[in-house]
Amino acid sequence: MKLLFISQAHKPEDQGGFMRAFTRSPYIANGGEMRTIPFRGVIAEKGWNGLWKLIVDEARAFQPDIVFFQFFHGFDDNGVNPSECMNALRGLGSRPFVFASLGDQYDAKFPFVRLPNHVLMAIGREADAFFTTSLGRFAKYLVMNNIRNIVFLPHAFGDGFLMERKRGDERFSGLDVVMVGSCVPGLKLWSLRTLIKRRIAVNALWRRFGNRFAVFGRGWGHHPACRGEIAFGDQVRLFASCKVAVDAPAPADVELYASDRPFYIAGSGAALAMGRIKGFERIFKEGEHVFYYDGLKDIVTACEKALSLNDDEREKNRLKMLELVKTRNMIDNRVDTIFSVAEALLADDVRKIRPWHFQGELNPMTMEELGVVNWQGAR
Repeated sequence: MKLLFISQAHKPEDQGGFMRAFTRSPYIANGGEMRTIPFRGVIAEKGWNGLWKLIVDEARAFQPDIVFFQFFHGFDDNGVNPSECMNALRGLGSRPFVFASLGDQYDAKFPFVRLPNHVLMAIGREADAFFTTSLGRFAKYLVMNNIRNIVFLPHAFGDGFLMERKRGDERFSGLDVVMVGSCVPGLKLWSLRTLIKRRIAVNALWRRFGNRFAVFGRGWGHHPACRGEIAFGDQVRLFASCKVAVDAPAPADVELYASDRPFYIAGSGAALAMGRIKGFERIFKEGEHVFYYDGLKDIVTACEKALSLNDDEREKNRLKMLELVKTRNMIDNRVDTIFSVAEALLADDVRKIRPWHFQGELNPMTMEELGVVNWQGAR
């Protein structure tokens, strides 16, 4: 299979985890081929028209089977129109599947409205499949906007960070509980809500655990729990150095949405405490892989439950979580799900989709079990 990967990157190596996972996939490794266009870097250098031209020129020369727009959001797209590019892709002799994907949390619920960029929605209406990190009311919003073949695809753990053994870092010694997440005020209500929820969480954890707790990220100012910003590559070392890592509260509770952070906590060796999300127990089971809290008032209780485990119990849970990450929640698993959607479209059989992220059989029979909404098959 031939893949044209339009990556959310300034340079290809910015998405090294996906690059390596795609090239390891049997669809590429066994006679396939992949080419990459890092769209953020191209836009910065050549502008939007330069990006559309490069995509079309590369696609005409390459004749891909799949054109994958990865996380195509998070930019200023006023006045941008992808229609000529989409029409050109549709006219290719290879008749590629066009896939669009969304990675951040978006919501259409008033008053905490945060909608995707209009250019992503325009591409999504033309796409053969639309991958999203949440379902529920947000999937309904996508359907209302004429987007078809919506497939749930959560974040995952990147290769190179996996902790086969729990290995801490002396920079973070003495910490039992940690949280990573920024607290930067914005003009939108969803941004303000995030700030309020995270402030409440951090204050509660600081009151209970004192110097045994620390928060990392931007915007915490002179809060006594603040340890400043942390590089993305250092986060797993931080989590491996503590006993409990708290997933920072998100602005809204949208079905199945979680950032990549719970997956990185899961692979680090720390116990994971996170807010209960509708449907997420299909990915991480309570009591085996995660300590859920039902509201901010319960966040301390969840951490105390995790801390109450003895060393044997803690190691047993760590190994369960590590196995779950290694077998079902690596970026390689997500890449395989993406290729399986192409298989499903070619065979006109939605059951060929492989939802590795959900525990249980890979090929369940119902749309809900597959995490698929508004499946209409190939165009």
